[in-house]
Amino acid sequence: MKKEIIFICIIFIIAIRFVSSSSVGITPAYYRDFFEPNLQKTYQFGTFNSEPDANLHAYVKGDLAQYFNVSKSNIKGGENFEVKMKLPGSIDIPGEHSIYVGVSEVKDVLSGIGAVAAVESRITIFVPYPGVYLQSSFDVSDINENEPLNYEIKLDNLGTDSIKITPEIKIYEGNTTIYSTELSEANLVTKNSTIITGKIQNNFSSGIYNAVLSLTYENKKDKIEKVFKVGKFQVEITDYSYQFERGKINPFYVEIESKWNSEIKNMYAEIFLTDNGKLIDTIKTPSVELAPWEKKNLTGYFDATSLQSKRYLANIYIHFNDGQENKLVAVYIQDLPKNETTFYLIIVASLSIALLAIILLLIKNKKNEK
Repeated sequence: MKKEIIFICIIFIIAIRFVSSSSVGITPAYYRDFFEPNLQKTYQFGTFNSEPDANLHAYVKGDLAQYFNVSKSNIKGGENFEVKMKLPGSIDIPGEHSIYVGVSEVKDVLSGIGAVAAVESRITIFVPYPGVYLQSSFDVSDINENEPLNYEIKLDNLGTDSIKITPEIKIYEGNTTIYSTELSEANLVTKNSTIITGKIQNNFSSGIYNAVLSLTYENKKDKIEKVFKVGKFQVEITDYSYQFERGKINPFYVEIESKWNSEIKNMYAEIFLTDNGKLIDTIKTPSVELAPWEKKNLTGYFDATSLQSKRYLANIYIHFNDGQENKLVAVYIQDLPKNETTFYLIIVASLSIALLAIILLLIKNKKNEK
């Protein structure tokens, strides 16, 4: 028993050590520079720790780590330190090279020494590709009817040559071009980037569209396609319950989908159940909120205890803000099928027999033991 208590205490102490050390940190999280022959630079880093007097170990690792040195490897939590970089005259491999600058907390753990927490920041050195190399991105946002379409184009010259770029944007509805514009030429020298933003006002109606950015440069042509939606202030009833059981309280599910690119609040369903034009029940669901383009289920309940098994009409109304949608549908109340009832009775009887057999077997075994 004593051994077990000691073991539990050891585990508890170790756990506390690990948890308390998890707050060690380093700032900033990221640096990025382009390669230049023999480039020298100093990066500043700060640290923090829940235990300011704890010893931290600073280190550098990763690609090109041989060209980086920490100003001091042993520091206290909260101290700053520097990393000095001195790059060579050339690097053969183009692209991103990642160097990780980290700090680890070193503690005594039950008479042993071990690093129990470590965090890292990253320095990225980008070596330009030989010749022409363009990296680009294109983003458009979902909108509502009568709103302008916002776009953003980002161009990065990651090659050694300068580039002249002609951007063009086309908007398609299906296979039909409904909008086209050629933007001003962008001139990018090596290791430079630019962001082009703008708005397109075209009185888009609700639907799904395809925006295509074409970039023409140095006898090349890149294309980026983005799909965007134009919302309408509408909520669509996409599914609903239509079969219910007689003699019980039934849930009535209504699935709805927002066609609007903004949040819709205070939305609920009201369902009027009728029989030959006579109102027999009204079902109301709790209110919900719909995020842009979201689908959600609304649930209400009605009592079919005294209703007959037959066809009824349900008029489903969806209320939201100042809007309303409705759908007239047929629903059916029916008895539980006889074969299904028989099936359930057989299962219940079988389980009862099995339970009785187990009880008798246990009683017999008990007698034999005596």
